[in-house]
Amino acid sequence: MNRFTIVWHEDVQDGLAKLVLKHWGTPQLEKISQASAQIDRLLRDRPLEVGSSVNTNVRVLAVPPLTVFYAVFDEDRTVSLLEYRYRPAD
Repeated sequence: MNRFTIVWHEDVQDGLAKLVLKHWGTPQLEKISQASAQIDRLLRDRPLEVGSSVNTNVRVLAVPPLTVFYAVFDEDRTVSLLEYRYRPAD
């Protein structure tokens, strides 16, 4: 299987880092870490099969408590992470 390389935009990486620091030492950190790892696995292995199309080039994938927006470049075998959103459970 040819896996995709995940490319993080700097602001996306910074946003996730701030989210981790904000929830450091809380039970929510474990959920954030697990969701982030699952998102990475899904996007690395089959980014065009997971998530939903938002427009021609952008897809969205939710793994609570995170939602990620991303673009797939099949010819380069890359996935570009565009934005992470945090949605805590009610």
